[in-house]
Amino acid sequence: KIENEHLPESLLLNILGSRKNILFVEGENDSYDTQLYSLLYPRYHVIACGSCSQVIARTKAFNAGSSLHHCKVYGIIDRDFRSEYEIKKYETENIFVIDVAEVENLFSVEEIIRFMAKHLCKDDNKIFEEVSKYVIDERFAKQIEGQVCHSTIAEIKYQLSTFNLSNKNDTEAQKSLQDLWNSIDYEMVKKKNEEKFHSVLMSRIYKDVLKVFNEKGIAKSIGHFFGINDKEFCKIVVALAKGNQHDSITSALSSYLPTKIPR
Repeated sequence: KIENEHLPESLLLNILGSRKNILFVEGENDSYDTQLYSLLYPRYHVIACGSCSQVIARTKAFNAGSSLHHCKVYGIIDRDFRSEYEIKKYETENIFVIDVAEVENLFSVEEIIRFMAKHLCKDDNKIFEEVSKYVIDERFAKQIEGQVCHSTIAEIKYQLSTFNLSNKNDTEAQKSLQDLWNSIDYEMVKKKNEEKFHSVLMSRIYKDVLKVFNEKGIAKSIGHFFGINDKEFCKIVVALAKGNQHDSITSALSSYLPTKIPR
């Protein structure tokens, strides 16, 4: 009998009944991004966990349970505002990030924009130029200060979350916590993030923008560039990926997926 707060019985039965390897992802079962993951990883039993914290907790718990090793288990989380150090730490536990800030950004990468433009008999160079200008100038540039703030807070929260008070008495714990707090320089962290985000903005490299821009709504706002309803864009991409354009779409997205998860 396996008991774990992160692996409820219903989830265990779901996993144990599958012969496929397991992939925990963020999002809900019926979301377009979860459907996309299922198409990108057809050899896996893809399980939507909701939040990134649940993906992390369940992947760790599953891999720690020796009785469940009839299959391999991986987790995929959004890049969000994570530092390279944090990303590397998660990789040691079979938890990997995609090469865009949010999974929703996969629907608006250059390769998908060009594919959709050609599929709809549009000029892909013209459409990509219009979409990239819109995303960079109308969305990213106007939200950059908020992005810097969120990135700074996320980095400091991660530093605090890794603080270990075990095996310390009350006096030692208080001193260690105070030392940690004194070691955190908010202004220095903020300045570093300002330089990073403004450098990306100045470069105007679309791929780099999507890698740092935490904005879930981009893909739901670009359909009109293709002459279709904004809200229909992701739906159409998924529908094509489920049909005879599966290979084209999965190939277009392959470079944004973690290379250490076998496909």
